Order: sequence, then C-alpha cells, then structure tokens
Amino acid sequence: MNTTKLTALAVAVSGLFSMGSALAAGGTSVEGLFNNGYPTGMSDNSGEFLINVDGSTSGGGPTVTVGDIIFGISNFGTMGDNDTNIGGGTSYNELTTIFAEKVVTVGAPQGNNNQGIFLQHSTFTPLTAADTAYFDWSKGEIYLSGNGSTVTYTFTKPSITGYVTANNGLLFAALYEDSANNYTRTSTVSAGLTSATGGTTREIIEINTTVDPNDFLNADGPTILAQLAGFPANTSITGSTIGFNGTIAAQNWNTVIKSPEVIGGNGGVATKNPVSGWSFNDNLDIAQTATRTPEPGSIMLLSVGLVALGARFYKRKAV
Repeated sequence: MNTTKLTALAVAVSGLFSMGSALAAGGTSVEGLFNNGYPTGMSDNSGEFLINVDGSTSGGGPTVTVGDIIFGISNFGTMGDNDTNIGGGTSYNELTTIFAEKVVTVGAPQGNNNQGIFLQHSTFTPLTAADTAYFDWSKGEIYLSGNGSTVTYTFTKPSITGYVTANNGLLFAALYEDSANNYTRTSTVSAGLTSATGGTTREIIEINTTVDPNDFLNADGPTILAQLAGFPANTSITGSTIGFNGTIAAQNWNTVIKSPEVIGGNGGVATKNPVSGWSFNDNLDIAQTATRTPEPGSIMLLSVGLVALGARFYKRKAV
C-alpha cells in the first residue's frame, strides 16, 4: 500500500471516530471538565423516595425506621474548579445517578430544629438479596408492595462490562452520562427514574468497607416526613446533614481513569416540589480524582500514522 493510500486511510479512520463520538454523545462530554490528577468537585440535586417497609406513621405520614429502603435520583448541575454548569440549558451532557440504601440504625433523637422538625441520626447500607422484594438492581425494577413481582417503577439498570449488577450488599449507586439533558425531579417518580438512567453507565459505586474501611453513609435528617408538608418547595432543613464515602467498583470513561475513592459531604435535606412524587429532596457535594488518558480514536489514528511511517521507511529501504 503506498503512502498516499495510507494517508487517506488515516483521514478516514479519524473521520469515523469523530462521527462515532458525535453519535454517541450528541453534546459535549463532561470528561474534559475533570481536573487532571487532583480532585474535581461536583454538586448534585436529588429526589429521594421512602419505601415504608414496616408501615409506621406519625402525624398522618410515614416515618423513617430501621429496615426502610430509600432510593433516589440525582443530577450534578455544576462541576470543576470554575463550577461549570452542565446538563440542561448547557452544551454539556448531563451527569445523573440512581442510588438505593437501607436504614440500619436510627440513633438517639437530635430533637427539634429551629423549624420545629424532629431530627435523628441514621446510618445506611447497600441493599442485599433480601431486599429484592422491594428493589432489584439486576432487573431494574421497584416493587412498593414488597412482593417482588408487582412492578411499580422501572429504571435502566447500570451495565459495565465485568460487573455483575445485583443486590450484593455493596452496590450503592450508578452514574450515567446522557446527552438528552432531560433530568427531572419535579415530576413523577417514573419520569425521574427514566430521565436519570437513560444515558451511558459511567461508574458503579459501592460502599465496600473491605476495600476501603472508611466507606460509610449516614445522615442527620427528619424521620417524621409529615412535618415537611408545611414548608415551601426546596426549603433547606436546618441541621440536616449527609455524609458519604464510597468506592468506584467499575468505570467506563473514554479519556479519564478515576481513582477509586469518592468523597461526599456538605449535604442536607430539603422539602420537595409539591407536584413531585418524591418524598423529599437533598443535595450533596462530592469529589473524585481523575487522570487523563488518550482517546481511543487518538490511539487508533496514531497507530495508522505509525503504519504509514513504517511503510514509507520500508519503501525507501527497498529502493
């Protein structure tokens, strides 16, 4: 093959990779916003739903007790050193998550805050096989009845090659990148789940104390949800906090590789939008550290270029 044909081939390969990237994203990927070699901060906005497993109530609404399951969705609205806006209304793809956890302890009462809302300290763990009657990661199904067959909600289950998606006592959350930019937590729960899980799975995050003994998830928050009803939408609950440390168990990025640790903090609970189907809202800031790597298309183009160079050298040598 002569050098003219090899050059044409290199151009064609480059064009194919560029076209593939555009078709896959349809917008600008957020990968370029990750800092190289030091933590990148991201701020989310979540909607959470309480599955009241034991049926306990107070004040005409459900209460958060041991054994209850909470699932939710989130959208990272800003990221990076400059708090760059991403997702809806921007040229960048959106980053969204789905998460699920079970209440394992409800500690001593913290008392009422200055809003008259009763707060308690709770700790949470990922779901196990025993919880598939309510929430099944492997099927992308949620059953509020707790019978494991009557489907209330569905979501696109996370999928990354090599990771078995299941209620394994470790899987806490999955991160998606989506060019649709259609995330919503102000509509129905079904619409929210669809919008949050419609993209490409980028990360699967575990709470895995075997890998990292510092992994945890806890919160100081309201346990009598009826007390939230009298406040305007998105009212921050004074004194509420959320703390989180997790481990990336699988990842699927093109140009970055993440360090395993995910650190979360500066979080709190807020009231939901009145027309929303979620139980309450929350916000949480997280930090991840990424290392930049060459794009697959760049690697292929470099390989073609090296082949062309080698062929040219061989031709000269043969002459």
